[in-house]
Amino acid sequence: MKISAKITLWYGSITLAIMILFSGALYWGMRLVLYEALDDDLAIFANTIQESYNPFLGEFEELLFHLESANRYKELWLVVYNAMGRPVYASPMTQYIPLKIPVPKEAQAGYTLRVNVPKTLPWLHTDEDGRITFRAITRRMAYNGRPIGYIQAALPIQRVQTELDSLLRLIVMANIIGILLIGGSGYFLTRRVLSPIRDITRKAREISETRMDERLPIVHGEDELGRLSQTLNNLLERLQQAFRAQQVFISDITHELKTPLSMMRTHWEAELNNPQLDDDTKKRIITDIEAISRLNRLLKDLSTLSKTEERQNWHITRVSLEQVIRDVMNELRPIYELRKQDVNADLPSDLFVEGDRDKLYQVFFNLLENASAYSGDGSAIYIQGVSEKNRVLVRICDNGPGIPTEDQPHIFERFYRVQKDRSRKSGGSGLGLAIVRRIVEAHKGRIHVFNAPEGGACFEMTFPTPVTSLKSTNEVQI
Repeated sequence: MKISAKITLWYGSITLAIMILFSGALYWGMRLVLYEALDDDLAIFANTIQESYNPFLGEFEELLFHLESANRYKELWLVVYNAMGRPVYASPMTQYIPLKIPVPKEAQAGYTLRVNVPKTLPWLHTDEDGRITFRAITRRMAYNGRPIGYIQAALPIQRVQTELDSLLRLIVMANIIGILLIGGSGYFLTRRVLSPIRDITRKAREISETRMDERLPIVHGEDELGRLSQTLNNLLERLQQAFRAQQVFISDITHELKTPLSMMRTHWEAELNNPQLDDDTKKRIITDIEAISRLNRLLKDLSTLSKTEERQNWHITRVSLEQVIRDVMNELRPIYELRKQDVNADLPSDLFVEGDRDKLYQVFFNLLENASAYSGDGSAIYIQGVSEKNRVLVRICDNGPGIPTEDQPHIFERFYRVQKDRSRKSGGSGLGLAIVRRIVEAHKGRIHVFNAPEGGACFEMTFPTPVTSLKSTNEVQI
């Protein structure tokens, strides 16, 4: 997951949690306010009844008149009890809905009761279970400190619940819209803030050992991103200096060793013609000459690798890979004939790339020479080329033992050998495939290795193609 998505996810999650807490507090607070308003309505009924009490007669006068003129009387469930605990008045609602309201010893706040409705009342709306929730109170009445009775009153909370449901829908919609707006704006702002980091990453990917003179742009010089760019540029400067020192060392060491090795080889080859030497001494001299030859090849490969990484004296032209591969096949023809190997090439004539012909020649020479060395006598080598719209693909497969899966990720590393004893016997330096990869990547191409299902190793290369032409396939077999 990208860091911009992570930041947006964290920001959105925290914001959503805050909005949920705030919405819950808002909903609960509004619920308390509405319930308190309902309790106030019930208290008004209780006060109205208490004001109608006549202390001389010891009864409530004109009670019905006072109640019928009150608001919401039709929905009121009310029973008035005298000091003896006998009911002296009951509202019409008590005939339809029985409520069992407890009588506390002390005054309490209102509470809710949920009851079944045995009969449908047009002015009341039941829930899905056919039940109605009431808000009820019990109020004891006294006159000059003397108990005169108590009342039990209740009102349905359907109006309150309707308002709470509307508030809940509004809160949910507001939260959804809010989180979408906050998430979208947060993602936009995060990408805007992180855009310099993406630019730094993209530029850093473009810098390689062949372009180490380039540096990252410093857009924000005073902030953290500017300091990050400056630090990376300083690191690139040190890497470039170390890389140059390495290249100079390799160049110097190959130059200094080439002459004495050539002199040693010339000397030992001359000694072979000395008739005074016995056969054992000559065998040791031949062994030394072979070791010197391996050292010479190692120095040559080191020099080639160094020049490839520095891209010295490259001549970029339009190159026909078909012709390059044919020339390599012709040069290696004596080896193929000696080992009785068949080379089958399926190459279209439009395998064109932009690059250095000599370096590309080195690529296919190394690969085809390796394929011959590791395939064995009487084997076959297959070369296939494909020209597509935006790329050129070349695949070289052999009939050898293949490359173990655990060795494939390291096959293009310097001095890496799969079969170390065989590589030394064949004179390999362990740099051939490293040179191949460097040249292919310098041409903006890619190379990878895999084992064919029928056996043998396959090296597949892709290069960007400068042109698209009609394909004509030529079959070659030697």
